[in-house]
Amino acid sequence: MSRVERCTFCGVPRFISKALHWESNGVISLPASPGERMVFYDATAIDHLFDGIGRLIGMNIDNMIIESRRRETRRYMERLVPKDVTRVLRDQDADPSVRKARGKQYNQQINMVGMLYGYGSIEISSLWDSDDPCPWREQLYRNPYSLRFCMADTLGTVEAIEDRDLWVRSEQVGENMFLVKVVEGEHPLELKGRLRRKKYPFRPGEISFKRCMACGIPLEVARCHWDIESGTIYDPLTGRRMVFIGSAAMDAILDDLWGELGESVPQTVIEAQRGFVREYLQGGSWPRGAEENSMHLALRGLGYISDFKASFSGLSLNISNSCLHLPMVGLAAALAELARGQECTKIDWELHENGDLRVELLF
Repeated sequence: MSRVERCTFCGVPRFISKALHWESNGVISLPASPGERMVFYDATAIDHLFDGIGRLIGMNIDNMIIESRRRETRRYMERLVPKDVTRVLRDQDADPSVRKARGKQYNQQINMVGMLYGYGSIEISSLWDSDDPCPWREQLYRNPYSLRFCMADTLGTVEAIEDRDLWVRSEQVGENMFLVKVVEGEHPLELKGRLRRKKYPFRPGEISFKRCMACGIPLEVARCHWDIESGTIYDPLTGRRMVFIGSAAMDAILDDLWGELGESVPQTVIEAQRGFVREYLQGGSWPRGAEENSMHLALRGLGYISDFKASFSGLSLNISNSCLHLPMVGLAAALAELARGQECTKIDWELHENGDLRVELLF
């Protein structure tokens, strides 16, 4: 594995502080890709949310999740992959040694980015030792944060490189170890035209982080442990595995499920998240109070609480620069229920035109 440069003061990989910036308005931005944003998310929550949705609606939604995320990954990678890379890899008449060397180098670069983001250990496969014309189609994942997402990301990246539609499958080859293969074949489903996600201008905020004096990473993020070899990020205070994912891709999946499965989906997503969070945090540590919750959201790139009112009968809050709004409604309900020791009798929410998420809870 190539040496990864770390901050000499806090130890966070320099790639993270260069690629991502924690803004004062609850957004984790990508200076190299304006308009895009990332979230620093609890890795366990991703698959548990989709497992919960599948249980509540009584069907397997894996192909929908993979199809939706691979579209977002392909869209992103089509802009990211250098033209000289795609030109060489698509040219079957190019010098095989040049083609293989350039492809292998780029494959390893992409894998390293995924490992620094917490996706698990990602290795190139044995196809690179063969005469296979497309050895980048297989990746070996150890301890993936979400097998569904890893399959979709591999598929979307390969489709962007080859400029063609393919499909993906996985094979378990060891304990928590999977060989992900992109294969010839049509997508098993075509999603309907979804509710197109809106682009909101980010509103200013006044969140202030204590930051590393050398690289500028918020110290609460810098306390996390990056195990680069295993591709994991753990928060030592909570013991939770964390991961960086694009918020647009997650929102797109939820919009696609809504478009495919109907108007019951929003409530199903909220209920799945609410149930998971209550069980997951029961007896553990979790943020309490408006100020602590606002900082918690901002550190994770989920916006910030710009208004909060609580009374005996309920509470209301406004999250500015929100994303993942359906899971956030479920999270808000679960935290309120844990704090009060009783279930909500009513959950109302509204996503405003400026991107603010308003949540009203009654007890």
